[in-house]
Formats: sequence, C-alpha cells, structure tokens
Amino acid sequence: TLAGSKSVCLEVAGDWTAQDVRRRIPGLKGSRRRAARLLHRGEVLSSGTSLATAGVADGAVLHILFDSQGEVLTASADGTAKLWSVQSGECTLTFDVGGPIPFSAILSPDGESVLIAAESTAMLWHVDPCELFMALEGHMGTIWSMAFSPDGGFALTGSHDCTAKMWEMDLGECVMTFIGHTNQIRSVCFSPDGSQVLSAADDKTARLWNAASGACLRLFDGHDGGINAAAFSVDGARVLTASDDFTAKLWSPDSGECLRTFEGHTNKLFCAAFSPSGDMMLTGAYDNTAKLWKEESKSCVRTLQGHRACVRSAVFLPNAEQVLTGSEDGTAKLWGVEACECIRTFEGHFGEIFSVAFASPTAIDVR
Repeated sequence: TLAGSKSVCLEVAGDWTAQDVRRRIPGLKGSRRRAARLLHRGEVLSSGTSLATAGVADGAVLHILFDSQGEVLTASADGTAKLWSVQSGECTLTFDVGGPIPFSAILSPDGESVLIAAESTAMLWHVDPCELFMALEGHMGTIWSMAFSPDGGFALTGSHDCTAKMWEMDLGECVMTFIGHTNQIRSVCFSPDGSQVLSAADDKTARLWNAASGACLRLFDGHDGGINAAAFSVDGARVLTASDDFTAKLWSPDSGECLRTFEGHTNKLFCAAFSPSGDMMLTGAYDNTAKLWKEESKSCVRTLQGHRACVRSAVFLPNAEQVLTGSEDGTAKLWGVEACECIRTFEGHFGEIFSVAFASPTAIDVR
C-alpha cells in the first residue's frame, strides 16, 4: 500500500482511466505500475473505465494497492511471451511475436521493457503501452539465450551461429561480437558488475570474456556433453554450468578450475541458477525435475517434482524462498523451497515453455 504520510496530488480529467492515472504518478513505473490497483471507496477501478463513469468526483481520494510479489515472464512455442501476476496466477499481458518461436524472453531491470528472441532477431517491446519498439538484427542463426546488463544499458544474445553479441540498448547497435566457440551458443549472461560476459555452448565449453575488449579470459573445459546453461553467483566468485552429460559443475572464474561436480539428474540438464544468497544452486533437466543443491554437499538436497515434461528453465525469486520453473508441458510452476511444494501453476500457453524470468516491482518515490 501507499501508506503513512506519503501522498501525491494530481490534476485529472474526467475521461481519464485508472491506467492514465497510474502512468502519471511520479516514480511509479515498470512492474510496479502494472502491479498497482486504484481503489475508490473500497472498489477497484477498472483500467479502462473513466473516472467520471466510476463516480470519482473533484477532491476524491484514491488508494493504491500493490501486488508486492511482482510478475513472471514466460516464452512459449505457441509464438507468445506472457506476463503473469505471481499473487493471482493470472496473465496480465501477452506479447505476440507473429509466428517465430521465442526461445528466450527477458525483462529489463526497470521492468519497463521485454526483450524477446524470435529466430535470429531480438525484439524489444515496451510494456506500458504494449508495443514493439526496436529490433536487434545481426545474427545468422536462431537466438537461444539473452541477458540484460545489471544497469539495463546493454543486452547479450547467444546464437546458433556460434557467436554472442553485445548490444547498446539506447541505439540498438551491436557494439561487440564474441567469437571463439565452435558450436552453437546456448547460454549468455553478464557478471554481477557487468564487466564480464559468460557464454556456454554445444562445443562442451563455457567461456569468460572481457565485456569491454571482447577478449576471452578463461575457458571452462571438463564436461562430456554440450553445455546448455551457465550462471554467475551473486558475488561473481563462482560459475555454475549445466550439461547434456547429466551433470552440473561449479567453477572458479579466476582460475578456471572445476571445484565440484553435481550428479543426480537422470537426463540432460537444461538450466542452472544461483539463489540470491548464493548458498544454494538450482538445476532443471529432461528428467522432468528441478533440483536444489548446496555447495558443501555433492548430493541433491531437494527435488521439485510435478512437471509432466522437461524443465527447460528455472530461476529463484528474490526472496530466495521460492523457485519458478518452466516446462515443455506448457506450464510454469511456483514452488516453495522448504516444503518442495507447488504453490501455483501458470496455465495459458498452448505450447512448450522455453524460458521463465521474474520481475520485481521497482521502488516508488512519491513527492
């Protein structure tokens, strides 16, 4: 809620809608804006209904309620990406890419934009209003993975053409191409400080790059199968990879040494992530499960079972108490980490889900 002594005074027109009001509240943007609900006399105002029609008179006080749990983003073989309310499980917005299968979809750090991979092009959409804003073109093959820099000023794309590209988002220009992998790149991400780039490929290796110069700094070589995912820990001190060889590996980015190998999945691994606290790791696989691991233990500490097909994508929510998974069974699921129970299932896609992402409401600054 917008509580305490904080308030905002707006001059509005009678034909304004609740959506118009939300857009004009200072500091209310991105997922925080979409999570806002305006109430008048205890009733939620419909986004498309005018204030006059709703009976809002001059001098009226409107209350703001927020869905504090934020939103999740999914990308599916049905040709769409969808935003969902974590709290209600309802789809709040659908992006139709017009035919190509979006294998990856990510949210900008401020929640204002969504980047969707459609074949060899990455398409940048504004969220509010929902409209296609920019196309990033330059790859010669399907884009499998994408990531925003921590400040949102740059984006990475990893492609079937064996290259990764870094894009300056204000202009939509490619400013760096990372060349060195000998097979398609399946995963890309930035280091927590944005100074380094991590890529993983079907050539069974992961590579660490200098984001500014494009130089390869480190080669992670040790898997017996293609690497489908690679992730940094929150402090940047460790790297986690997930492979077709049924294992995940923990690496030192400084030395390139493999610190630990995690075994327990019974099929190819497709995703990997660290918890926000860095003390737990998450993997998803073609055995229809996601598994949680502790660094000090080589064995799985928890298994999330409930999907009817491969778990293609998995992420921790910022509270570290919940996990989001996306599956080829066409659903995404929200899980409680401690109980290993499914809290909510997001249903509405008509094809496999290839990626999931989380959007946390941004802070409001009301003057």
